[in-house]
This record gives sequence, C-alpha cells and structure tokens, in this order.
Amino acid sequence: MVQATPLNLLVKSHLALLLCNIIWACDYPFYNLVLSKYVAPIALVTASLCAAALFSLVPLLWSKARPIARKDIKTMIGAALLIGVIRKVLLMYGLSRTSPIDGSIIDTITPLLVLLISVVLGIDKFTRLKIAGLVLGMAGAVGVVLLGASGGHTHSGLVGNLMIAGCALATSCYMVWFKKL
Repeated sequence: MVQATPLNLLVKSHLALLLCNIIWACDYPFYNLVLSKYVAPIALVTASLCAAALFSLVPLLWSKARPIARKDIKTMIGAALLIGVIRKVLLMYGLSRTSPIDGSIIDTITPLLVLLISVVLGIDKFTRLKIAGLVLGMAGAVGVVLLGASGGHTHSGLVGNLMIAGCALATSCYMVWFKKL
C-alpha cells in the first residue's frame, strides 16, 4: 500500500475544495430552475432538511454514536434552526423571487459579514491581509455586475434580493457563533 505524502494530501485537499466550489456554484441556477417550474420553495426546504437528516445518520453504520453533553443540545438546536431552517427558507424563497445572478452576487457579502460580526463581537480584528482579501473579493463581485449579461436580471425583485441578503446574514451568524461547534 502506498503511503500518502503531504503533497498527495495537499493535491487531494485542493481537488476536493475545487469540487465543492463547483457544486456550490451550480446551486443557485439549479434552485432557480427547479423553483420556477417544478417545486414550491417550502417543499424544497423540507426535502433538503430530510435528506440532510438521513445523511447525518450514515456514519452510525460504521461507528457508535457518542453521547452529547446536555449543555450542547440547545446549541445544536440553535445551529440547526439558524443554518438548516432559517437560511434554507430565506434562500429558497429568495431565489424564487430573484435571478440566480443577483442571488449569487448578493451572497458574496457573506465573508464581509463574517468578519464584521467577528470584529463587533471582539472575536477577530481587521488586518491588512483580511482587508485586501475582502477588497479583492468585492472587486470580483463588482466586475461580475458591471461585465455580466443583462439578460440574467430578468426576474430580479427587491423582496427576493433582501431574502438572499438575509440568507447571507444567517450564514454569517452561524459561521461566527457556532464556529466551535
């Protein structure tokens, strides 16, 4: 058996991240297509949560469940409600009322919100590197807006855009508050 070298692990890790980003990039157009023609937003939220619940049980096939500390149960319920329910509901209803391009662009504020919430709560501090990364990311989003196709904004609506912004805020709060979970 060949032992994995650090380089092999690094390549595999980056390929896995690339695959995750490709799948993530397909989310908004896929959801927008499905929501506009085939499925109601609440049905997609319900199906998504049921699938996530079932998939979370898969590791129990090869390992024994560990007990959860009583104090962590409320935290886990809060995390599930925030990222599983609130975020998903805002995402699905928001995408049913806006274009996937606008939704994707609005969602790029998530890293900015994570940093802002972390700084406000005293968890993190602004650094030159973080500010440079945010500026570079926002410049990319602005570039997409300015150079993007105008046909992608055909059914964009303010309510949908606000729901996507709420989704980004819920995601950011989850990432900050439940980081240790």
